[in-house]
Amino acid sequence: MYPFFGMLLRRRNTNPPPCGHTINHTPSLQAHTREQGADHMYRTEISFRPDEIVQYLRKSRTDDPYLSVEEVLSKHETILREWAERNLPGPVPEENIFREVVSGETIKDRPEFLKLLRLIESPDIKAILVVEVQRLSRGDLEDAGRLMKILRFTHTQVITPHKIYDLEDEYDRDFFERELKRGNEFLEYTKKILNRGRQLSVSQGNYIASVAPYGMDKCWVQEGKRKCPTLKENEKADVVRLIFHKFVRERVSPYAIGLYLDSIGEKPPKGEHWTYTAVQEILKNIHYDQKVCWGRRSVEHKIVDGKVLEMRPRKKDFEIFDGKQPRVVDHELFLEAQELLKQTSRTRHDYTPVNPFAGLVFCRTCGYSMSFRFYRRKGQKDTCPPRMLCSNQIRCRSSSCSYSELEEAVAGILRQTIAEFQVQLNQETFDAARASETTLKTLEGRLHELEQKELRQWEKYADGEMPKEIFDQLNERLQASKKAARKALEQARAAAPKTPEQIREKIARLSDALNALEDDTVPVPLKNNYLKAVIERIDYYRPAAVRKRSDSSEPKVRGGWYTPPFELDVRLKI
Repeated sequence: MYPFFGMLLRRRNTNPPPCGHTINHTPSLQAHTREQGADHMYRTEISFRPDEIVQYLRKSRTDDPYLSVEEVLSKHETILREWAERNLPGPVPEENIFREVVSGETIKDRPEFLKLLRLIESPDIKAILVVEVQRLSRGDLEDAGRLMKILRFTHTQVITPHKIYDLEDEYDRDFFERELKRGNEFLEYTKKILNRGRQLSVSQGNYIASVAPYGMDKCWVQEGKRKCPTLKENEKADVVRLIFHKFVRERVSPYAIGLYLDSIGEKPPKGEHWTYTAVQEILKNIHYDQKVCWGRRSVEHKIVDGKVLEMRPRKKDFEIFDGKQPRVVDHELFLEAQELLKQTSRTRHDYTPVNPFAGLVFCRTCGYSMSFRFYRRKGQKDTCPPRMLCSNQIRCRSSSCSYSELEEAVAGILRQTIAEFQVQLNQETFDAARASETTLKTLEGRLHELEQKELRQWEKYADGEMPKEIFDQLNERLQASKKAARKALEQARAAAPKTPEQIREKIARLSDALNALEDDTVPVPLKNNYLKAVIERIDYYRPAAVRKRSDSSEPKVRGGWYTPPFELDVRLKI
């Protein structure tokens, strides 16, 4: 028995050490690890003030869609509030608390967390308070590395109820990295299990998408002890049948069907008016034929210019199963509609960009984007030069313009802006710049003085030389003074005149965009990038053409039709 007992003792000595320690085998390393672990385990004395801490709360999903963000995160918030009551002289300010219900897979898809990362760039913020490290990120190694770099080089510590992580320390950095990797592994495993369950549910005929097709509503049916999601018809199902009937029996195009539905006052699934695409999507939807599908628009990743982009292309090959929902249109009618769609479909073979102003020009009347249109016939060259046309022209009635007219107008605005900056550069603005610099230094000094005063007050309060009532009053006044000083400093920085170097940099960017626009050898995507670097948005306005009376003194154009000149409102980024 004694040898067996000794084996048990040796077995127990090989267990992993508690949290905060590192596994080592040499006596010197073990002693150093125990000393490091004791130093980095949870400390009861926190040197941070409440306004130097930001609090982050996140959950991936909510159990009830009608709950607010605060209600979903209430348990986590209670844990952190109790921690703050035990370890801080006061609660974390509300403006320093960030809440969101979103997946932690990527940092770029979390707006509140991005605000937090911008906030910790300030030296005033010393730590982030979270329930656990995995609340910050469960992303891949790229996201984890980016987060660790930001926290390390901004000297920001991470506080959890169980441990404080200082990423400038190599042991804490190693623990922190392991926690992030563990969170990512758990996320990937969870996604795999959930995806397998969703695929099985669809194969059984259930409808698991979040949005029901037009003319149907989501509902639940009881199958034994299970409640299965499916679809049922609503009052718009007759509109779906009308669309199929007009398209198949009356041979009406999807565009004409949309105009007809608008004329009878029928509202579309999205937007204010029916479009060709909206009608076409209804005609293609297999759920009206009592089917469900899987894998029709799965997420794919593509590398473009060194960046990973997520895309959801429509696939031709996807799984189709019999659904549990009722049939909205006859099976034969649905098949006839698919055959007609194949005959009338247009296949685009060349996806090379052709519009240098893509994503920049919008109609001021309706807000729709302006399209770059070619007018050509099969086997022939262009019948007329390309034009810029509002995508919603049939309703807003704004007139189009030739691409060359728009290009010339934008180039003229860029030239005028460059000339204005040249005038500013030649003027004597150095005295104003020096006066502004003096003002900024004065305000920065005032803010630094208030921060030092605040530190002295906290030291007196911590040493017991100042009663809490007096400290609270002085601290409230000081915080108001700091807020006013920061606001004055921001306003002074915004109103500061541009330096000659800044003006030259703006002239260079504008000149690059102008040269690229006027150079026919520059590729269209590169022209678009140059223009987007200096232009935020272009609003286009041109009233509809009117016919002039015979007694009008203005010259007649195109058989008596007169088109007024167009107007451009160009918003520059500089």
